[in-house]
Amino acid sequence: IHLAKVDCTEGGKETCSKFGVSGYPTLKIFRKGELSSDYNGPRELAGIIKFMKSQVGPSSKELTSLDEAKKFLSKNEVAVVYFGEGSLKDAFLKLADKLRESVRFGHSSDSDVLKSYGATEDSIVLFRPPLMANKFEKNSVTYEGPAEAGKIEQFVRKSFHG
Repeated sequence: IHLAKVDCTEGGKETCSKFGVSGYPTLKIFRKGELSSDYNGPRELAGIIKFMKSQVGPSSKELTSLDEAKKFLSKNEVAVVYFGEGSLKDAFLKLADKLRESVRFGHSSDSDVLKSYGATEDSIVLFRPPLMANKFEKNSVTYEGPAEAGKIEQFVRKSFHG
């Protein structure tokens, strides 16, 4: 993890303006050179350290077997899963980085996992938790749209609560 400080009163005015910094202190999370999210947590050292540690590691869990996928999806939380390898994967992983604090993400290219869940290659499926199962809504919803993180985020937010 790299932590950088920019002085918005001197040589960093252009950078601060570019990223919409208007109050101080402001913390922003970047991944692979792109703005990923703003930090809105506590402003003391312990809170910042805890948050930064949560940002380490993959934001999407790789589901390498059917048993692992079943265990991942058995929890009473919404989960968004990418199946296969293809054009949607980069946008999916970018969104996973952005929403890692509020949504569980998983991905699998295992053929048994795809077959078991009726997923097609290069697809994103939002699974509602077993606790929310009812006869009025499907237990899962498949994304049908372009490979854009913003559009996938709209799908997740719209489908999250049904």
